[in-house]
Amino acid sequence: MSSLFLLIPLGLLQVAGGVWLFIWAVNRGQYEDLEGPGIECLRDEWESAQTDNDDEKLTKEISGD
Repeated sequence: MSSLFLLIPLGLLQVAGGVWLFIWAVNRGQYEDLEGPGIECLRDEWESAQTDNDDEKLTKEISGD
């Protein structure tokens, strides 16, 4: 029972800290663009795949295959 006198305030402090961190992140704009970074990652991979294919086509044209 005496451990509850320590654990309950510590738990409440953790909850308050989590809420404060969430509010801080929202105010800093961390949740404004949820889709952009994922699309940017795919765009980089798509552009590199296209340049690889263009290089392969160019070497095929030069070699006559």
